[in-house]
Amino acid sequence: DATVVDNYIDFKFKNNTSSYILIKAQVNKDHLVVRIFGDKSYKKQVEINRVIEEIIPMKTELKEDQTLTPGEEVVKNEGKPGYKTRVVRIIRENGQVVSEELISADTYPAENRVILKSLD
Repeated sequence: DATVVDNYIDFKFKNNTSSYILIKAQVNKDHLVVRIFGDKSYKKQVEINRVIEEIIPMKTELKEDQTLTPGEEVVKNEGKPGYKTRVVRIIRENGQVVSEELISADTYPAENRVILKSLD
């Protein structure tokens, strides 16, 4: 099966068992819950962990704006910090970790705070 959204995600998975599977997906407010049902002999506990390794601080940019009155400042963009993260899949059988796999290591750049300031 696959999910494809242009220029965004291309998630694919394959049923690697000899049994049928049933996939149920449900959206509740801001959460997506996906359940996969199949032969219990293949059952493993799978955990996906996202670890924030670093917070990248935002910077503040001051830009002059001729349209503002002297002394006036306007926040054009509040900004936000960036992050360096790791996503790890942990597989357990009978409560014991049998494998850990790095799914991705990602960097989300900070967005600068932008303040417009009048020319003095």
